[in-house]
Amino acid sequence: MQLTFNYNNQFFGADLPPSMTLADMAAYIEAETGLPPTHQTLMHKYIQLSPSNVTTLENSNIVSGDMIVIVPFDPVANNLNQAYEENPEFFADVTMLYIKISINGQELPAFVDTGAQRSLITPQLCEKCDLNHLIDRRFKMQARGVGSKQSEGRIHSVPMNISGELCATSLTVLDIGGVGLLIGLDWMKRFRIQIDLEKNGLVIDGKLVPFLNEWEVKKLQEANDIHPDSDIFNQNNENPVTNNKPSPTKTSSSLKPTPVSRPAIPTPISTPNPTTTANANAALTSDQQTKLNNLIEMGFDKKSSLNALQQCGWNVDMAAGLLF
Repeated sequence: MQLTFNYNNQFFGADLPPSMTLADMAAYIEAETGLPPTHQTLMHKYIQLSPSNVTTLENSNIVSGDMIVIVPFDPVANNLNQAYEENPEFFADVTMLYIKISINGQELPAFVDTGAQRSLITPQLCEKCDLNHLIDRRFKMQARGVGSKQSEGRIHSVPMNISGELCATSLTVLDIGGVGLLIGLDWMKRFRIQIDLEKNGLVIDGKLVPFLNEWEVKKLQEANDIHPDSDIFNQNNENPVTNNKPSPTKTSSSLKPTPVSRPAIPTPISTPNPTTTANANAALTSDQQTKLNNLIEMGFDKKSSLNALQQCGWNVDMAAGLLF
């Protein structure tokens, strides 16, 4: 059948078989005009045609002598307009998840990051909270992401006051720039934290701790001399642990101990006899079993976790540091 095509008021004709599918016709139009099928809107007698691998010209009531009008179509602009109309909230800024905590009476904004393996604090905040004397500099870790950075050490147990509840955590002392204090998966798994976005808060032991509003975060940052714009992630293309800004190069990260700074554990480590380990496991107290489960939930195997806890006098933080 003879068809006429109108593209930007430029006309060209073609002799196409009635059995040709609309998808094949769109491909033919691309060959003639350079316009991809995804950018074509095809109109026939004021009716839009939907390119299909099944529907033919004949089935679309197209007969010889008809005209097909080709309208350029921008799928990106159309998708943008559709998003504006249907989901305008997509274009609003989203406040990152922060909660208010207190360390040694110092109120701080803590960034909640499920993508961070460990909880972190900057050296500046560490000094402000009077924690410098607790830094174990034997536990220096290498933070790796797009770049890498050496931590200054680790504080094995820091009591944090969260809405009147005391929750201890270990903190790796690392310059993470404008974040200041970061709460990672190690603490969240330890206390089985739930993130409830509907109620907009963390659920800790059944109690809801609300996330901070943007103005509350800024107020606490200013009070603690935290400058989000001086983010270390913008320096030297490094992203050591997590990034609170969108980035096409963002990668998941981990903290690995540097071989030369492996700390000496006070009690020598020995490989337990399997029979002894099994008997010890059977005779665990409920508190010991809970500590063992905490390490297992962090991703360590049961045998290594039990061995580490026994060697560290059932100190969970020290055992976790030994296993990492």
